[in-house]
Amino acid sequence: GPTSVTDGSQNLVGALRTAMGVCGVLTIQEMHKVEMVVAPAITTEGKSWQLSAT
Repeated sequence: GPTSVTDGSQNLVGALRTAMGVCGVLTIQEMHKVEMVVAPAITTEGKSWQLSAT
């Protein structure tokens, strides 16, 4: 159900919808084709914006 946490720990479907929106895909099939990038540095990879919103 709805929650204020956006990291997927309480609302898996909400986290999936957020991830799909960020990637710009409409279907799960399109999500399978998205390239994944591993970002070892949180502060330099845009995660600081996500962390500051909580």
